[in-house]
Amino acid sequence: MMNTYSPIGIDFSEFFDSEEETISQEKIQNLLDQVMAIASEQARLSPQELVRVMHGGRITWMTRQQAAEFLKQTINEDTREAVEQALRGKLGPIRRELEILLAIARYTLHQYKKTRALPPEEVQRLEPALQHRERELRDDLAQTGEYELRLEQKRQAYPFLGQYERLATQLQEEQAKGNLQRARELAKDLALKKKLYFLACRSLEPERHALNIQRLNLQKTKKKLIGAQTEICASRQNVLRGELEQLQQQLHSLQGPLPSSFPRENVRKASSAASPGGMNLDEIQHQITQRQNQLAALQQEGEVLQFQERQMDSLIQTITEQVKQESPDREPVPPAPPAPPVSSKLAYPKEAGPSGSKTPGSS
Repeated sequence: MMNTYSPIGIDFSEFFDSEEETISQEKIQNLLDQVMAIASEQARLSPQELVRVMHGGRITWMTRQQAAEFLKQTINEDTREAVEQALRGKLGPIRRELEILLAIARYTLHQYKKTRALPPEEVQRLEPALQHRERELRDDLAQTGEYELRLEQKRQAYPFLGQYERLATQLQEEQAKGNLQRARELAKDLALKKKLYFLACRSLEPERHALNIQRLNLQKTKKKLIGAQTEICASRQNVLRGELEQLQQQLHSLQGPLPSSFPRENVRKASSAASPGGMNLDEIQHQITQRQNQLAALQQEGEVLQFQERQMDSLIQTITEQVKQESPDREPVPPAPPAPPVSSKLAYPKEAGPSGSKTPGSS
């Protein structure tokens, strides 16, 4: 019977305590272990044979074939929405995504360290880089929050801005309803106030431009965090390749060249004989198959991560060009009111108390 596995995942929001909007590394580890166990059971594959994909505010475990199909479907994604979200979206979801990316990299490296899936010297090489990424993220989030607050404070000094923007929104609503008379009245009112609005917006341009540059920096940090995961993934792939080579050598030493007249019963005895490493032929072949499947899954995961890095390069280039093109002389478009600044606190096991026992959802 064919196993029709539907990818299982968890939303980023599940990792955060709703009251304080903080993240706990311990909670992340518990939730990831739970969801991964469910995905493994339903896919009838070991956790190491599944491909972990982070996309659209969600972590999902897929088969290799599903991950390959995911890549095909996302290659031509429109980046306009991503650009708008990066520059104009609320800071909260951006912060949560960045903290999750960092936490996932920490979790993966911790698991590899605990299970000795990476040599100690490789862990020692990767850990300082992640610590640097963490400090960089803290600084970027704190600075962005300060710029958000500075812009909002200056906007509050011009209450006319909010009034004009509410009128503009009301005009759109009346037009959508077909109330043309009311729409004409609002349009006339807006036309009279347009010059004053333009001048007020121009006074905000230095703060808005500085904020956009800082938001661009957050996207650059996101690319670095994806790159950190790519590097950890590549390190584990290298270890698996080395283990496969050793297992192949053990297999060849056990098999050896057998004459054509070698009795069949002796072939069976040879398959049960132990190698110098303590495994017989069947055990070695099983270990080889396991590692080949794990390596194939990690290679597919690496392809997804590398593709996401290229996506970030394109996004960063587009945002950079847009920020450069911004000019105080251009007529402003009424923006959505900016979100209030959010906390940039990161909480880890030594800081956070025991996490709740919330059961992760599945899809």
